[in-house]
Amino acid sequence: MRLKSTFAVALMAIALMLTPAYANAQYVTEERMAQTMPTVPYPSPTVVPTTDKTIVVYGYGKVSTIPDQAMLNLNFETEIQTTAKQARENLNAGISSLAKDLAKYEVKETDFVSTWYTVYPQSDYSVVPTGKITGYIASASYNLNVSKVSMAQEMLDLINTTEDLRVTSSSVNYNLKNTTIPANEARGLAIQDAVLRANTIAKLLGVELEGIQKVEDYFYPYTYYGGQNATSLDLELNLTVTYKIK
Repeated sequence: MRLKSTFAVALMAIALMLTPAYANAQYVTEERMAQTMPTVPYPSPTVVPTTDKTIVVYGYGKVSTIPDQAMLNLNFETEIQTTAKQARENLNAGISSLAKDLAKYEVKETDFVSTWYTVYPQSDYSVVPTGKITGYIASASYNLNVSKVSMAQEMLDLINTTEDLRVTSSSVNYNLKNTTIPANEARGLAIQDAVLRANTIAKLLGVELEGIQKVEDYFYPYTYYGGQNATSLDLELNLTVTYKIK
């Protein structure tokens, strides 16, 4: 009996919701709410007309110079079957030995700057259920600044894999300590290029240049990654010039 009574009440509630009076009451409530909400004035979008006629040209400049800075990028690893601590000690001992080999180039052990360093286990997963650790590998990456740029490649050739230390990769990159002067030279060449392009385009279009509206430049100092033939370094600059025309 209680179930039938509950069902009857639910039917009456649904019927009441579907009557016009209920729908109208709901509509009026929403309408009143809308009337009481504050009106926020939104400004109309403003379009600023421009009468400037422009052309955009690109300029490019490149200069070559002799690098005065060199850095060796070295990656090492060592593997041992005892402990993670012993793997770390072997790696550090290998770096110390390498520093002694490079001592004639005025290199000290403290000149090696570590960029990352990891020690992780080697496992035999054929041993169930969780596998078995069979050893440890210690890996590290170092940067080494070279005081004599001309000796960089010679130093790189001396860095070889030994019994305790494996060289996984090595390279040398060349750069400049100060790029201001060559950057300005490249900028001057890029401006000359842009002016020539602008005058040529204006002449072909039959228009007259009135003045410069905007200049943007983008400087790309190259870091040369290479070997013994890295005797020059290229630096590039691109710029964009917007000219107003009559």
